[in-house]
Amino acid sequence: MSCTPSDNAIAKARLRERIRTAEAAYDRILLGTAVKVIQDGPGGERVEFQMGNREKLADHIAMMKAELAALDGEAFVHPRATRPLTFSFGGR
Repeated sequence: MSCTPSDNAIAKARLRERIRTAEAAYDRILLGTAVKVIQDGPGGERVEFQMGNREKLADHIAMMKAELAALDGEAFVHPRATRPLTFSFGGR
């Protein structure tokens, strides 16, 4: 199945919007302005957001950026992939 140029443009536009939304959520989590708890009615499902979610969200944003780069025919390197390796040896 191949994509037409217009399908590709639509996919990229949708992906860019998802990235903008996710980055806005990431900012709200970091700034402490995000909703902390959501409950779906009395006795409904309760979802709690924490600062710990920020790494998962950052990874999700990076994955979407990688998808967008692939649609543009470019390579995307995850920011964490550029960190230097370090080794720690026990003993002394």
